[in-house]
Amino acid sequence: MRLTRSWIPLALVCLVGCGSGDDDRRASSSGAHPLRFVSVRGADDAGGGADDPWRTVQHAVRAAPQGAVITVKSGRYRGFTVSGDRRLTIRGARKGARPVLVRGTRRDGDTVRIFDAEGVRLERMVVVGASGAFNAGVHVRRSRAVRLERLLLTGNESFGLEVADSTNVVVRRSVMTRNDTGIQVSRSRHVRIERNDLMRNDGMVVNDAQPDNDRGANAIVVYRTPGPVQISGNRAWGNRARSMDYGFDGGAFEIYDASRVAITGNRVWNNQNVVETGTAPGGGCANNRFERNVAYRGRATGPTMGMILRCAQRMRVVDNTFYDLDRFVFDVTADARRFGGSVDGLTIVGNRAVSHRDMIYSIDSDLPPTVRIDGQLAANVSRGPLAYVYRRGRTRSLARFRAWTGFEATGRQRAPTFRKPSRGDFRRAPGSVWTSSADASP
Repeated sequence: MRLTRSWIPLALVCLVGCGSGDDDRRASSSGAHPLRFVSVRGADDAGGGADDPWRTVQHAVRAAPQGAVITVKSGRYRGFTVSGDRRLTIRGARKGARPVLVRGTRRDGDTVRIFDAEGVRLERMVVVGASGAFNAGVHVRRSRAVRLERLLLTGNESFGLEVADSTNVVVRRSVMTRNDTGIQVSRSRHVRIERNDLMRNDGMVVNDAQPDNDRGANAIVVYRTPGPVQISGNRAWGNRARSMDYGFDGGAFEIYDASRVAITGNRVWNNQNVVETGTAPGGGCANNRFERNVAYRGRATGPTMGMILRCAQRMRVVDNTFYDLDRFVFDVTADARRFGGSVDGLTIVGNRAVSHRDMIYSIDSDLPPTVRIDGQLAANVSRGPLAYVYRRGRTRSLARFRAWTGFEATGRQRAPTFRKPSRGDFRRAPGSVWTSSADASP
């Protein structure tokens, strides 16, 4: 269900920065950038100043001089397109509720388009109402040096934000919720996604009767991208949806035919899975990293699985905490056929994994000798199976898992204790066993 303006409560509109703040005229009175203003009480044949503002954001984008700061007062506005080397800043006013950008009269499309542009900044706005297949609330395409900050992207098909064929894009301190997918990065380089909240993105981008093609309900997808992409300090929860193909689909992070993706220092819970990797025939995923993250079940509203690793060449999974996940923590295969790629050089080292119901390891095929899995603290505290191994079966014993696979030569079948896991505090409790720095070094 798409969200209308009447649905959006003031609390969400203010989530990205309501407050008293400084007056916008005083904040930029140095004259370093030309100042222009937009208000629902303005007129597009006005001068665009603080006392005679324009009425539409699109007119402001067209009429403002290069390097201008366009301040948009609270209200409801149609979306807009910006292009060219204009180096514009388009921002909500520092006082009052954030301006809300919605689709215009077209049947479908993006709400905000930053196409073939350079140096654009978009700040302190709410973006809703993108509709139609593979559109976005904010769509950045063939652009560079774009910064998006303090946005609320909600109720958009198919993506809250898509960054495509672009470079040097930063997404910070924003909220993506109730979109089909929060963020997708496609064929782009030097993208940083930092300190955002991505919750309850719960629609499907594709959900039809054709087998094995459903997709959606992800927090962040990195798609056919050479990288580098840095995803750090974010929170993601409740990202899943019903799927005709899979029952449920979605998750926190998806890497599809993408390389040099660094996922570090994030906190994720109650998602369909933590990470899913895959590729099309001839593609690959190389030199990705998943380090120092915390992933746990929380108050789950559906299955909450771990890492699905079927395209993971030279990937590093190091120094993470996994707690109370469903089915598995590490699901590794070198024979995923339709969605699989190389797992040569995969390293899973020095992680902490505690289960209350299901397995830590699921080894679903023979693996190449270059795969290294070692130094984990791993335990199923329900005394159920610890691992499944292809052509061997299940076992509760780390020693038997070691004998079957050669993995976990220095691993320990012990559960670390955390300060307050019921409240999401997974810091080391005093006196607990822990993984060592030596374990966490490949």
